[in-house]
Amino acid sequence: MQDLKDKVVIITGGAKGIGKACVYEFIKYNAKVVFTYNSSSKDAENIIEELKTQNCFSLKCDVRDYKSCRNVIEEAINRFGRVDI
Repeated sequence: MQDLKDKVVIITGGAKGIGKACVYEFIKYNAKVVFTYNSSSKDAENIIEELKTQNCFSLKCDVRDYKSCRNVIEEAINRFGRVDI
């Protein structure tokens, strides 16, 4: 994968499984990552603590709810200026 420096990525379900693996991969390639969780707040906190980077944060989101999804996009833009992926 090419360097993704300054690319902003949103990953749904990023606290566990494939989503979690994606969070680590995108961070490894220098992307800025916003990932969501629904009920795995402790898992999300552990990821943030382990990564120790300003380029990653998590938000609670129910992807079935439009307002919840819209909030994730707005927070990503507020923090990083845009969304690329």
